Amino acid sequence: MRIANRQTSSSLSDNGWKEMIELYLWYMLEILYKELHRLIDYSKGYKFLDKELQQIAGKLRGKRIADMLIEVYLTSGKSQWILLHIELQAQKIANFAERMFIYNYKIRERYGKDVISIAILIDRDRSWRPNIYRVEYPGFKLEFEYKLVKIIDYQDKVEELLKSGNPFGIIIASQIKRLEAGNDKSKQYKIKVELVKKLRDLGCKKEDIRNLNRFIDWIFILPRELEEKYIKEIEEYEEVKKMPIMLTAEKLGIEKGIEKGIEKGVEKGVYYTAYRMREKGIDLDTIAEITGLSIRKIKSLSKKDIEKIKIK
Repeated sequence: MRIANRQTSSSLSDNGWKEMIELYLWYMLEILYKELHRLIDYSKGYKFLDKELQQIAGKLRGKRIADMLIEVYLTSGKSQWILLHIELQAQKIANFAERMFIYNYKIRERYGKDVISIAILIDRDRSWRPNIYRVEYPGFKLEFEYKLVKIIDYQDKVEELLKSGNPFGIIIASQIKRLEAGNDKSKQYKIKVELVKKLRDLGCKKEDIRNLNRFIDWIFILPRELEEKYIKEIEEYEEVKKMPIMLTAEKLGIEKGIEKGIEKGVEKGVYYTAYRMREKGIDLDTIAEITGLSIRKIKSLSKKDIEKIKIK
């Protein structure tokens, strides 16, 4: 049994967090930013402003801080922009608060919008909390404070999060478990198996299991030998539970069906295959099960996007 080549752990984790936020923004804010969550009118929808963010990010030098720019509507009817950054690095980042400030005022300067800045830090250092940028001289003071979330602060609430019924609670708990495992691959394997089994036992919806399974697969990158062992154990568990919806099994099916796509990059190959299946009239649930993509992502794929990555 072969395992598809994997991207680096940091790039997969970064992509994983972004996709989960796109899928579960409501659930994320319910846990991480209750004050803002209560002010948003979700019935009016929300939009991810990738192009607007890129126009700002492309003009700034150095490491890009801002990851997501989101437009929501408040209960007052006002349009509100949210600048969201997820930092996965274990070490402290120099000038972090300053760069958060720069992105905030650059967006306001260009688009004339109030921006609520949020930083999510996924590191082990409980003392590193760069939530204020301050410049002060006699007769002059500039202070910029933003919402800071430390995932490690939820370490003593893991079981509560897992049983909360909130999909993002499971995402947070899984990330904490990954931090606890450190670089011990055997421990990572054990925790990954436990988490994936727990998704079934918690009675999560099928679509949520598929999404959360994908996130767990992103943050727990196992050596090939352990990955094969993991696949076998979960497949046996699914046979007993009669719930054959495991992401890794789907990934192996992808590997057999889109070798050319894997040669050009797993992500591009998966997008290409999903688009072709959709155009042939295959139902979205089936495409999602085979490719591991969310139904939302499958619907968004356009002919123009696919032409850029077309496999010859």
